[in-house]
Amino acid sequence: MEKYGAITAVLLDFDGTLVFLPTNYARMRSRLSKLFAHFGVKSTFRPVLDSVHDLLSKLADKNYPESLLREVRNKAYTIIDDEELVSVNQAQLANGVKEVLSFLQENGMKVAIISRNGIGCVQASIDTLSIPNPDLIVSRDDVNFEELKPAPRQVEIALDKLKLKPTEVIFVGDSLYDIQCGKSLGIQTILVAHDKNSENKELNPDFVITTLYGIINFLKRRANDTERYP
Repeated sequence: MEKYGAITAVLLDFDGTLVFLPTNYARMRSRLSKLFAHFGVKSTFRPVLDSVHDLLSKLADKNYPESLLREVRNKAYTIIDDEELVSVNQAQLANGVKEVLSFLQENGMKVAIISRNGIGCVQASIDTLSIPNPDLIVSRDDVNFEELKPAPRQVEIALDKLKLKPTEVIFVGDSLYDIQCGKSLGIQTILVAHDKNSENKELNPDFVITTLYGIINFLKRRANDTERYP
């Protein structure tokens, strides 16, 4: 096992970082619109999860019973889960996923996936695409909506379960949510740059890579720096 400074684990976003899910958001939004139309509320569902939460809050303000709100929430999340699972059949791996995850595990590094996707989608993608299993998955099913990225709770859960400090991990992702989440806990962040995020002026990661292979290069540089500056 090679030493990589203080880093002993890598936290990874899922969709857009490890895989690309061609989720049919138009169909998802249409199904969600029909569900909430029964209650006289509507949304563009952009972004989807935030919009569902906002509409449920509006229904709560209209004094709908808690039991009904739970039923509507469950139906909404079932729609989202369904569409995510359908997309797994056409999901594509990001460049270098298997090689990088194998490298990390062979060198004794812990790997955790931190995702706003459902656990069913994440695990089905891992199985279907033969991705090396991570040590931990923290999905949207593990927290309340308010605790999803960019809130820190999902990462806090990972740190607690892996028994690590923020200084012992790096967070790799492709979105503003990932960078904000990592920085809120003092974690070094690495942005996987691609066409969809290249114009986002709010992104301010500690490091930028163009493929996941950059994680290996980053860790090797950390190892060299540690050797020179013990």
